[in-house]
Amino acid sequence: MYRDIGVEEARKLIEAGNLTVLDVRLREDWEREKLPGAINIFFGEYDFEEEADELLKDKPCLVYCKVGVGSLKAINMMEDLDFEELYHMAGGIDKWKEMGYETE
Repeated sequence: MYRDIGVEEARKLIEAGNLTVLDVRLREDWEREKLPGAINIFFGEYDFEEEADELLKDKPCLVYCKVGVGSLKAINMMEDLDFEELYHMAGGIDKWKEMGYETE
């Protein structure tokens, strides 16, 4: 089961480390800017489920997109893959930037 979290809590999790930060936007968007340490698996790709299945399922995973819609769909699929600890960053990277936090 996933948990919705706000940008501030997401920032604290990222700073604490020991989690996967997963960006599910288009690769071009991820290459332009991303959250610190984020990896990319585009949710719209046919092989998203296969690629996500290769991530460490016992490691916490923070999932985000542009505004929070695509990441929620991705999380629903990841729950079916038996991820143990999923976090959904409400508001996505747009909210992150609105709060004044830096991207890479």
